[in-house]
Amino acid sequence: MLKVCVNGATGWTGGAVAEAVVAAGDMDLVSTVSRRAAGQQVRGAPCFASVGKALAGPGFDVLID
Repeated sequence: MLKVCVNGATGWTGGAVAEAVVAAGDMDLVSTVSRRAAGQQVRGAPCFASVGKALAGPGFDVLID
């Protein structure tokens, strides 16, 4: 299972990408990045205010920006 973090997960493109990751059978959305939703859950994954803070969170294999 590929662990994925999506930057801009509450925006138009990032939201669609995060949704696609959740729907994929071989990927797991483990974290997201959005200043607006920091500290909340976005599509079931913890949301961080910056990529730097996400790097200190749950480990991921791929960051989609």
